[in-house]
Amino acid sequence: MDLEKTIEVSFDDGVQKNITNVIATDRPIVTFYLKIQNKTVNSLRLKIPNYGIIPQGKKGAGHKAWTFINEIIIE
Repeated sequence: MDLEKTIEVSFDDGVQKNITNVIATDRPIVTFYLKIQNKTVNSLRLKIPNYGIIPQGKKGAGHKAWTFINEIIIE
């Protein structure tokens, strides 16, 4: 996986659009916390890059990888 890829988290509070980037890793599970206090937001957007083509020697080699998201918690 290209470690230069980032997960983009953006939200719009009606006044301005805020963007935070989280560095993507080659781990199958990525956990991150973004603490925003005393804000009500109109929308939240996650832009997650796809792994790309699965390399030779791995299960599914030569095909595009899928991205699965199990859980997103917003409190």
